[in-house]
Order: sequence, then C-alpha cells, then structure tokens
Amino acid sequence: MLIRTMNRDDIKDVTSLFNEVCHLQKLPYKPLNNLTCHSHFLGHDKANLSFVLYENYDMNGFISGFIDEDKAYITMIMVQPKKQRKSYGTLLLQTFENHVKSLSDAIHSIDLVFFNPVHLAWFIPNTPYHDHPNSPGVLLDSNAYFFFTKHNYQTYAIQNSYYKPLTQDTYDLNMNNRLDELNKQGISIMCYNPQIHSSFEALFDDLKNEGWKKAIEQALVKQQDILVVTDHNHVIGFAGPLDVEPSKRGYFAGIGIHSKYRSQKIGKVLFHILTIELKKHGATFMSLFTGDQNPARYVYEHEGFNIVATWANMRKLTSSI
Repeated sequence: MLIRTMNRDDIKDVTSLFNEVCHLQKLPYKPLNNLTCHSHFLGHDKANLSFVLYENYDMNGFISGFIDEDKAYITMIMVQPKKQRKSYGTLLLQTFENHVKSLSDAIHSIDLVFFNPVHLAWFIPNTPYHDHPNSPGVLLDSNAYFFFTKHNYQTYAIQNSYYKPLTQDTYDLNMNNRLDELNKQGISIMCYNPQIHSSFEALFDDLKNEGWKKAIEQALVKQQDILVVTDHNHVIGFAGPLDVEPSKRGYFAGIGIHSKYRSQKIGKVLFHILTIELKKHGATFMSLFTGDQNPARYVYEHEGFNIVATWANMRKLTSSI
C-alpha cells in the first residue's frame, strides 16, 4: 500500500473513482471530467493538500483539501467501494491531518464547510437534473458524516438547502398590498440606479457581511441589475443580483435589510419580487442554503421554498490531532 501526494498523472484515476462512488452509492454530486477534477483537487491557488492511496498499482482512494491562512479545509475523501470499512479512509485522513499539523502552528482547525472556495456541484433530488453549485458541508446522516464523527470531527452548525421551481409565480395580493403601504412611507423596491440612489456603503457597514459586499461589488462591475429597497433614494436593502446561470438556476447571493428597517416585512416583499424578476430573466428554478437557526429561513419558507437536503458543518481542532 502506498499513500503519496496527488499529481496530474492521477487525475484520470481520481475522476473515475469519484464518478464510480457517486453512482454506486447514489451520492448527489455532479459527475466530473478530467478538467473539472483537476480544477477542484489540484487547480486552486491555495496550498494544495491532496493525497492518493494505491495498492497493487490500483488507486483505491484519495483525499483533497488545502490550507488557507489559519485553517485547513477538506474538500472530499473517497475510497473504492470494495475497500471501504478496511481503514483506507482512516489512513488517508490521518495522512492529511498529520501533514496539516506539521505545516504550521498557526493552523487552528480542519473544516468541512461552505466557506471552502472549492465548490462541488450537486443535483437536487427529485428534479429534472436541477443543480446547486456548492455543497455546504457534509450530508447529514451520510456515511461521510458518520466517518468524520467517528474521527472526532464536531458538528457546529446545520445548513439546510432550499429549492423552488419558478413555474407558476404570480404576484401575491398580500405582498402587493404591503408594497403599497411601504410606497406611502417613501420606501420603494426597484433596480439599483447609481444616478439617483445612494451607494451601498452605509448598508454594508450595517450588515457587516463581506461575502454579500463582494458579490454586489462584482455585480456592479458587470453592470448586472440589483434589486434594492430605498427610503427616499437611500439604499436600505438589497437582493440579487438578477442573474441566471446556464442551468436556468436563478442566482442568489443574498438578501439584506438595514437593521433600522427590520420587522416590517420588507424582506418578504423584496424576496417575493426577486423570484418574479428572476423568472422574467429566464430562471426556471432557485436554490439556496441557510443555517437552520437563521431567521431568513422564514422568508424563504413563506415564499414556498422547501428543504431538499441538510448538511453538517464539521470541524476538528488541530490541537486534538
């Protein structure tokens, strides 16, 4: 048995193993080809930590992740089905952990989480191959979840994936009535116009979400439409941008309302309009994920989104290795 660092010559075998395991164990991940496999497991610009396990010249497993500042991330671990439950996965994980431990005292944890910038797309169950571009952790109650739990990875958050087909969306009368009430107060919902609206600076200072801020800044550069809530032309909320992916998925970066304007059902009205506008732009479905304790879930559920998958965010402190 040999465990060594993954290289370009292994990609064909890694791709084959990934697709075989997903097929046999009915995992939802989208199949990879050699190009996407290389991009996910060797092609990012972080410090690669990918290892393969060979026995008798056959590749029987791999683990892939990387280092980013003070954290390490695991992207995927897979073992050939006939070799599972024979400690191959444990050996790969121990190799990864020991290597992380040896690299730097500044690395405090190993995480399996949506912050991982390597995104593995997956098919949404019971849909016509509708997909979501990122898997936010480890599927709850999967073999992987029990494997990592056995190896002392702790679940510190639960993420729910939501889905809705955009087939019969119409304006909701209650939402229209609430929008009329807001308009009378000088609060409007429309696409952002830098010629008449204030900048997003004050809003994002209040929201304190760098991911949302970055997404909107990129949308502005691309000149994409962004739904905003304004109070007499001052931006107090956003949703979007209005972008449709090649799969016809309505893109969703997030929705945020300034803290001074919450508890007024503005978020529900804004999100409802977002789904309508994305459908007008050609979207046939939307998918998103959020923490099971995040109040935003009630906005999504009110709009008819259903939970289609549940994921665990898991972590192991390097001090315990």
